[in-house]
Amino acid sequence: MDYSAKNSNFLALFWDLASDEKARRIKAADGIISHVDHAVNHQQGKNEEGNMVIDLDYALKRLVRGLSSSRDSARHGFATCLSTLLGSGAVTLDIVLPIIDSSTQIRTKMKGGEERDLIFGKLFAYLAIARSGILANEPDAALDIFMRLLELHKMKGWLREVTSEALVVILTVMDPSCASTKEAIQSLEKAAFLADSMDQWAPWQLQFAISLQHFSHHIN
Repeated sequence: MDYSAKNSNFLALFWDLASDEKARRIKAADGIISHVDHAVNHQQGKNEEGNMVIDLDYALKRLVRGLSSSRDSARHGFATCLSTLLGSGAVTLDIVLPIIDSSTQIRTKMKGGEERDLIFGKLFAYLAIARSGILANEPDAALDIFMRLLELHKMKGWLREVTSEALVVILTVMDPSCASTKEAIQSLEKAAFLADSMDQWAPWQLQFAISLQHFSHHIN
């Protein structure tokens, strides 16, 4: 019996994870996490690389791919489930990040809509990592995610508001006393996000300036 036939109930949960109904998405996420947790605890077969059980490997890759969906409800459902999965400690960042990179790679001559979906896939993946709690004791990893978001911020004008919010989320999980946090703040200052005259700021710039001032105060 092949994997799909053997795990039909498990695979069906990923369809519900993209539902427009929030309650259905939550139920699906709980089912996926429970299934993967059972597989990990009972070590039910390893993937080709030998670094995790097959069901965890499938779930991780399927969740990351789902973040690039053009449907907002799907992105939220997959991001929430991914964040919970990462927070469980079942997998480490050194395994997750290459999967994100390969699944959201932007290629030349891509259509605008496809590129946009992949960019949002990256953004939601980084937010899922930040909200999972795994960066709390990983200052270098937190800085890496922060710098990745900063690069996204520079890519497109329409990304600036949402990426600025994501950057603030990352800052909230970074230790103000760590050198990596100070480096993150300095990177923002060098990027000159707020170089325009204050009376020309967009609402997101004002909110970002307030947040940045708050974090800078704690660091200094």
